[in-house]
Amino acid sequence: MSDDLNFSEMLRDSADSAESFLWKAITAINSRLGEGYAEQHPELISAFMMAAAIEDAGLMIANTLKPCINNSRPLE
Repeated sequence: MSDDLNFSEMLRDSADSAESFLWKAITAINSRLGEGYAEQHPELISAFMMAAAIEDAGLMIANTLKPCINNSRPLE
C-alpha cells in the first residue's frame, strides 16, 4: 500500500483484501478438512478472516512506525 493513498483508495484496498481473505480462507479450510467444509462452518471462515486482518493491520502499523522506531534512542 502506498504512503500517498487517499481515503477512497484505502477503502477500495480494504475491500479487495477482505475478498482475498475470504477466498483464501475457503480454499485453505476445504483443502485441509474436505470440500464443502468451509461452507458448512462459516465460523471457521470468520476466524480465518479475522486472523488475516489482524496480521495485516499489525504489518501496516509496524510499517508506519518503522521510521519512528529507527530514529528513536534506547531507553535509559
